[in-house]
Amino acid sequence: MKNKPLGFQVWIVITSFITIISLIIVMLISYTINDFFINETYEIIINNQNTIIERSKNKELLKVYNSINISPDETKNEGLEARHIIVSKNELKKRTDESKNSTKKILYKTAMYQTQETHRYAFEKESKRLFCVVTKMKIEGRQSYVISYMWDTAQSKLMKSLFSEIKKILIMAWILNITMAKVIANKITAPLRSLENKVRRISGKNWTNPIDLDRNDEIGRLATSINSMQKSLKEKDQKEQLFLQTISHDLKTPIMVIRSYAQALLDGMYLNNSFEDTVNIIGNEAEKLEKKVKQLLYLNSLDFIMQRKKEFSKVDIKEIIDNILNRLSFHKKHIYIHAELQSCIFEGNYEELTIALENILENNTRYAKSSIKIVTRKKQETNNNRIEIVIENDGPHIEKEVLDNLFDRFYKGQNGNFGLGLAISKKIINFHNGNISAQNIENGVEFKIILLI
Repeated sequence: MKNKPLGFQVWIVITSFITIISLIIVMLISYTINDFFINETYEIIINNQNTIIERSKNKELLKVYNSINISPDETKNEGLEARHIIVSKNELKKRTDESKNSTKKILYKTAMYQTQETHRYAFEKESKRLFCVVTKMKIEGRQSYVISYMWDTAQSKLMKSLFSEIKKILIMAWILNITMAKVIANKITAPLRSLENKVRRISGKNWTNPIDLDRNDEIGRLATSINSMQKSLKEKDQKEQLFLQTISHDLKTPIMVIRSYAQALLDGMYLNNSFEDTVNIIGNEAEKLEKKVKQLLYLNSLDFIMQRKKEFSKVDIKEIIDNILNRLSFHKKHIYIHAELQSCIFEGNYEELTIALENILENNTRYAKSSIKIVTRKKQETNNNRIEIVIENDGPHIEKEVLDNLFDRFYKGQNGNFGLGLAISKKIINFHNGNISAQNIENGVEFKIILLI
């Protein structure tokens, strides 16, 4: 069922519901009409019987007896009036034994065993129903029974006729409802089919036109979400294309430099007439190229690496930063680094956190004019215990557009470089349920890292 088209599923559900409701209605109508005719039949029998009883009280018993002759074939009594038998208690057994009429025999036996003053009975005979009311009373001082009965032949014919008409109406209504259910199912699924076609176009990177559905329901909200997704995918695709175009240029430049200076060495031409200077240029460019390639490979494989390194251990943020500063101090001697570090124990991956913090500190040393300040501290609140790492440098302010995209792997700054290191740092910190941000301050730029304990 779940593999069928949604329109078919909706149609089946509505059809099943209509069918079940129709069956319930038929059963209720059948029960109601049948109960109505049974009550009406008993009402006729009782009213007729009461007339007989009143006549007996008025000393018209002889007339009563003359009016109760039973027809030879009682089942052919198709009128809407009851027939009656009046018999004394003394004669009841005798008549039961002597009667050859099966209907009379049933009625006599019923009266013989009755204990209540008045009681209703119903019997099945040859697929027909016989309704009977037996009343015990004294007639001229004798204990007697008034047996009134009536066949349901007329009622059965009327019920069959009525049910035949109801059946026709219900069949027509069912067919109409099934047709309407099909129309409703198509109406419901039409916008979904339209969305399906447009999503297929999006999957093929054909996102020229947004989805336009003038609806405020769930389908309309779905279309809005798809439009938002399409916009994000389009922007991401454009950034990826720009990234690939520029990164290829960034990789190509050091390769060309290396080839040029290598050819110069072969031709016996040296930079500043120095073989050593020429080789150093080649080495520096090769180092830049190696670093760029490593960053690209690491960034693309970072998700897989982090998934493989899910096992965290206790690490001290102060220890990680101290180790990084010891390495940087040899290369950035002109930068004064002021560190206020508290011992902050955190559950995480030591190697990856080292890479994240090292990238951020290298970025700060690259743009700082003369000083960097690093502060680590614990903050304890009612529902939020965290570690804050604040890094400030006295370098130039960052433009707002750059700030908004500073940690985006595909963003290219005004200097033509991609911030792969910061993108790597953000990904690692986010994996540790942390957050990183940057903002301009009065005398430079501040980076803030928050790690929840």
